[in-house]
Amino acid sequence: MAVDPGGSDVPRLYFFVPPGTADHWDAFGTTALGPDFYVVVPDAACVQPPGPHWAVLPDVGRVLTCPRALREAVTAATQLP
Repeated sequence: MAVDPGGSDVPRLYFFVPPGTADHWDAFGTTALGPDFYVVVPDAACVQPPGPHWAVLPDVGRVLTCPRALREAVTAATQLP
């Protein structure tokens, strides 16, 4: 997961998911970026601000986030009081 503080009060979080996920993504409060978009990927050594950085470094064999697990986490987070 990468973070882009972007100069705003709320940073943007980027989760990298398998190709095609954006085609049917509809989790409340999120926006899926498909093939017409790009994200600047931070250098592996960049793990803190300023600028885009990794909150969770990609690991060998674990680069992409499971869409189902991400949807469940987003749904749970939006139901918090």
